[in-house]
Amino acid sequence: MELKNYFVQNANGDILPGATAALHLPGTTSLVSDLKDSDGATLANPFAATADGLLQFAAPNGTYDLTVSTPGRSYTERIQCNDGALRPRSGYYANARSEAPIE
Repeated sequence: MELKNYFVQNANGDILPGATAALHLPGTTSLVSDLKDSDGATLANPFAATADGLLQFAAPNGTYDLTVSTPGRSYTERIQCNDGALRPRSGYYANARSEAPIE
């Protein structure tokens, strides 16, 4: 799971507290389950931004559609959650394949 942090802002950069967000499976209206907050507690979906306009959530690795709504506006953005700790260490595999130096 990767913890995501977004600040909801308008075109002028003003913070928009009170926005709501929903995380969907890509191209569907199916809500994603198993969301967590920054402390690892279960987070409802949809969820609300803080008074500072912060949307913060963790989701299982995958691609999702994040829909953010404020009074008079709603937009959807494709996002990806990927916990970097799960990726192979490329240096390790490169070293394992390397040959001994020629002397």
